[in-house]
Amino acid sequence: MVKEVKYWIDEHIQNRRYIFSLAKSSAVAETEATTLGVYWNLVRDVIFFITYSFFMIALRGRGGESKLDGMPQMIYLYTGLVSWYLINDYLTQGIGCMLKNKGIFTKIKFPIMIIPTFEVLAIFYKRIVTFAIFVVLLIYYGLANNWRPDINIFGLVYSLIGSVIFGIAYSLFMSGFYTISKDFRELYKAIVRVMFYFVPVFWTVSQIAGSRRFGWVAPILNNFPPVHLINSFRYSIALGQFPPWQNIGIFILICLFLFSVGCFLQYRLQRIYADFV
Repeated sequence: MVKEVKYWIDEHIQNRRYIFSLAKSSAVAETEATTLGVYWNLVRDVIFFITYSFFMIALRGRGGESKLDGMPQMIYLYTGLVSWYLINDYLTQGIGCMLKNKGIFTKIKFPIMIIPTFEVLAIFYKRIVTFAIFVVLLIYYGLANNWRPDINIFGLVYSLIGSVIFGIAYSLFMSGFYTISKDFRELYKAIVRVMFYFVPVFWTVSQIAGSRRFGWVAPILNNFPPVHLINSFRYSIALGQFPPWQNIGIFILICLFLFSVGCFLQYRLQRIYADFV
């Protein structure tokens, strides 16, 4: 796989000037004909955020002074939702990068390897504004309710950079299967649709760890990349904690595996993509 990884690096070096401009163009492409443009992504998130908070907290009484993992339930829910928005886009939009850009590489000779990179950067670009605004809202909520947020800057930076690394590696690995097989595409959509309930957005891994029957699931979940990133962001912004080094090491190994195999697959598939799309 060394040859394939080197090929990925060479394509990124040769096209480094275009990656960020392509990412920006991709980020605004969906909403460029609207008045608000890319900020419609923020509006959609805010609407979902308010609605979900109303039904999960106001109607079910999950606010108040009760805590989850040492933080108010509102904070626990908000940080989970914000980080899940970004990861979910990687899982759903990132792997569709080849289909989204089929009009380019089917007509001209185009460096296939850079497509997952600039599409993931486009997702990050669309979501970073949402992150910034929700961080402000979280801090405001904490001050208004006599709760002092303890932000670990290094943990927060690690979470954001780690999410981009995971997004690129995951898109490289999965986009090939997603592009060439319609059956896999439908199966994948069904799995991702319910994945929201398998990540700790409104529940905690510690609840599973205390179970006699499913206690063994907790260590696996903690090292599942989306869960690791959600917890990393959550604890760094709410409790001032940096992720455990053991979890970071496992996360890096998983990303390296996805990246290496992804480079291999993309190198082999780039010549036949046009036949499938």
